[in-house]
Amino acid sequence: MKVASSTPLGLFAFGLFMCVAVSSCQAETLKLLDSFEVRNKHKGYSEPSGLSPSSVEGLFWTVSDADAKLHLLTSNGELKNAFHLPEALGADLEAVASRPDGSVLLVQERDWAITVLKPTTPISLERTLIRRMHGFARYAHLFGANPSNKGPEGITVDPETGTVFLAIEGEPRVLMTLAPDLNEIVNVTVLSKDKGFASPKAKDRELDISGLAWSPFSNTLWMLSDTGKCVFMFDPKTNKAERIDLKFRKSGEKTWVKNAEGIVVDEEAHRLFILTDDGKDARLFVFERL
Repeated sequence: MKVASSTPLGLFAFGLFMCVAVSSCQAETLKLLDSFEVRNKHKGYSEPSGLSPSSVEGLFWTVSDADAKLHLLTSNGELKNAFHLPEALGADLEAVASRPDGSVLLVQERDWAITVLKPTTPISLERTLIRRMHGFARYAHLFGANPSNKGPEGITVDPETGTVFLAIEGEPRVLMTLAPDLNEIVNVTVLSKDKGFASPKAKDRELDISGLAWSPFSNTLWMLSDTGKCVFMFDPKTNKAERIDLKFRKSGEKTWVKNAEGIVVDEEAHRLFILTDDGKDARLFVFERL
């Protein structure tokens, strides 16, 4: 299973269909194939908060903001190995992303920090504070009133260029483009309503970004919104987004995904994996994109 996104033609067709479905509010764009309970307090996985494909087929990296651990999760919701992180690193892990060299990026919201975990012996950890990156001063005015619980919430990597994308949850809701070596903020894009970031499920001020995935085949970002109960397909070249509502039919009734925190897309099988943090009912949803 290659975990990424669809081919350009497939994505275009899907995006076109999605536009029609959203505007008409009649057609369904997602079909629920399965869902799995994932919460396991005994293993330190009680508050799922991020999802990323690993280098191993059928396995995802995931984190919990309740414990300083990096977990492996199968595509059918089974927790495998967990890597204990140093106590000094703390918990509050909100996002995770793998890189082609095997390293893993971990995001902490309160400290605005990215930790690079390298699979060496012993494991190497290198922590970078986002506010101290070169170029932050140019955009500091945007974050003067940013609440401590509205910081970095999603991260992903373009495997071809190494570019790192970081989503700030809200107030303001922005996308940061970072240099591969994490020493510079290359660009900041405010994810505003005029760019397509709007949902009938949330007011503009309440609309958040809770997860992030990169499609190397269409060069688009898939941005998850918990409060908006949707996914935004964002093209960095045009600065425009298309919305896919996270709704499906269950026992004949329309159901919305709640508390979505992580996203992975499978290009070959047209699968969309959504991880939720819904208390004891935290789940990994598996959807087919129609």
